[in-house]
Amino acid sequence: MTVEVRHFEAFHRDLTLRPLRAAQAMAAHADLRRILRADPNLARWAIETFVQGSYSHGTVLRPRPGQGAFDVDIVLSMDCSLGRCRERAPQEVVGLVANILERIPGYEDRVRRRDRCVRIHIASDCRLDVMPCHCVGGVPQGPIEMPSRRADRWQTAHPRDLARWYVSRNGATDGRFIRVAKMMRQWKAVHLPLGGPPSVVLDVMLGT
Repeated sequence: MTVEVRHFEAFHRDLTLRPLRAAQAMAAHADLRRILRADPNLARWAIETFVQGSYSHGTVLRPRPGQGAFDVDIVLSMDCSLGRCRERAPQEVVGLVANILERIPGYEDRVRRRDRCVRIHIASDCRLDVMPCHCVGGVPQGPIEMPSRRADRWQTAHPRDLARWYVSRNGATDGRFIRVAKMMRQWKAVHLPLGGPPSVVLDVMLGT
């Protein structure tokens, strides 16, 4: 192994979640997803839960001490047509889910309502973001409608297709795509801390 390769290996290790924190995050989101599926108030609407975003794609960065937290994005896919939620604004549906989570023992003081999701603080450097989404046609594994970033409305998204793209690109590059994507995200964090394109856009540019 050359000196240059050793430097890049060390850099990648420094960007990667430590095994203990990764295991804690996995246990936390698995437990919350189980609670969501079992909750009687959500039983009529809930179709499935799954993890999306940088944590599930493998591109999440290890936070530096005292410099923020990483998020685990959980999709709560619901058939909103049953409860006429589809006719409600996303923030209203987020509020309904927040009300349910705030009544669950152990979560009461850790729930925070945000525009597009309900955030639960698990540790100083780890948060679970629960995003209620409309399952189009009530069909699992299909497209969803999620709260828009720019307005209080629903927008169509295909997170599972995106996840499959990450797996495909990483496989085609013998695992190098995810490693370089993490380095690119760190470059953005250092040089564009207040703006720049979304990290997922950088990932797609890198992978195409």
